Amino acid sequence: MAENNSTVKHGPRFIDISGRVFGSLEALSFHSKGKHGSLWECKCACGKIAIVRVDCLTTGNTQSCGCLHVGPVTHGHTRHGKTTTEYVSYARAKQRCTDPNHDRYSYYGARGIQFRFKSFEEFYAELGPKPSPSHTVDRIRNEGNYEKGNVKWSTKKEQANNRRKPSH
Repeated sequence: MAENNSTVKHGPRFIDISGRVFGSLEALSFHSKGKHGSLWECKCACGKIAIVRVDCLTTGNTQSCGCLHVGPVTHGHTRHGKTTTEYVSYARAKQRCTDPNHDRYSYYGARGIQFRFKSFEEFYAELGPKPSPSHTVDRIRNEGNYEKGNVKWSTKKEQANNRRKPSH
């Protein structure tokens, strides 16, 4: 059972991570103090709730409730009637543009790249299903926003050819 946040003695090293996103997990609230550190209640992009150690979140060792390790999308994990893998791509692209705490924010949101899809359904209608598990969402015009007409599924090799030129 979760402890009441208002009565919890978190200690001097406690960092509130509420609202931060780690991979496919959003930290909702402090759950309890465990033997090896604090535990957080997190919501996965697939909709499941998971209790995760804070160090596993911050190091990137845990990035989902386990749904990303299930294998091919034929295992039936869905969100809004669509496969989890497309929803995770949607959530991660949105986070890069909107969350200043995201480790890639400086390359996206801080540069003015906006995420303009109003919903996952709109995003999915534009892109459709991933052609393969190795495809990720890519912007056609690298300086453009994540929006209709400027996104596609690409392989890592295709994305490498679409990188911006470094400024000197």
